Amino acid sequence: MKVSLIQFDIRWEDKHANFAGLSRLLGGVPEGTDLVILPEMFNTGFSPAADAFAEGPRSLTFEWMRKTSLDRGFALAGSYMVSEGGKLFNRWVFISPEGDTFRYDKRHLFAHGGVELNYTRGSERLVFEYRGVRICPNICYDLRFPVWSR
Repeated sequence: MKVSLIQFDIRWEDKHANFAGLSRLLGGVPEGTDLVILPEMFNTGFSPAADAFAEGPRSLTFEWMRKTSLDRGFALAGSYMVSEGGKLFNRWVFISPEGDTFRYDKRHLFAHGGVELNYTRGSERLVFEYRGVRICPNICYDLRFPVWSR
């Protein structure tokens, strides 16, 4: 599997500018890429304004990812702020051009930054297969807890 990582200067709380910037960067993804991984909170950065920027499970950012994956022919994965059932999650979403979708809510929230005060930690570990490769997503601080990924 050929994986590309995108690192970019996220425009604070500006989804449309971030989508536009990412669309330009995605134009440079090498031919034959199967999966592009976007940064944590790629659409807004870590905004404390959850009421203004949190989305439902299948809203603007999800649709941008779905359309981009379909148009470009590779899977996209990245996390963004999702409000569901009255709770806020740092949700990693995977969308393939074939229509496969998977989601994972960040389990280990970073206590020193106060993140745990606003977000609900995920409760389910995810392992899935895409193009013959097993994938177990982790978001940033989750990597400090390898037992979670076994």
